Amino acid sequence: ALKREVEVREGFRYDLVLLARHDLLFRRPLRLAPLCGGPSGRLWTAHWCSIHAEDLSVREVILNRTPNEWDVRSKGSGVFAPSQFAPFGLHDFWFAGSSADIDRFSTWGQAVESLRAKHGLSTDSLPVHVGHFYTYLHAKALGLELSFIGISYVDFTLVRYRDCNLMVGEDVGLADYFCSHWEV
Repeated sequence: ALKREVEVREGFRYDLVLLARHDLLFRRPLRLAPLCGGPSGRLWTAHWCSIHAEDLSVREVILNRTPNEWDVRSKGSGVFAPSQFAPFGLHDFWFAGSSADIDRFSTWGQAVESLRAKHGLSTDSLPVHVGHFYTYLHAKALGLELSFIGISYVDFTLVRYRDCNLMVGEDVGLADYFCSHWEV
């Protein structure tokens, strides 16, 4: 809303807008300059692959061998997918695009119920109730072309860690080393 207020008041649109989580730590500069001036209708985000410690296998990984077909952990597709079971999705850490495209895309949270009604939960289209899949489905529904730059846990990571004492200006090592991981 603040971005749009400035654009209306000043009579311009930003060429490129970054929509990011508040708990994101960039480990390397995100090279946004090459993204400017591209065609509208394109949404930039990180590659879906990851090198998180759980994702280092070079073969299919099955987290749970239960015969329960509803247990998404038993799916055997998605080499290097962060969730290890889905061949598609978006890291919901950051997105970049034209101002108009980000305005449209940033409504993904309001589309959750309709996406769930359309695709059903625990399906190939929507394996679990998480932003990785809703953001992907929403971008596709809007007709946004997906483009990728950056790798999670290498170029950026989340800092949603319990008892984390990062200081401004501090050199940060691997995320798994500097704080105890805590998923909500």
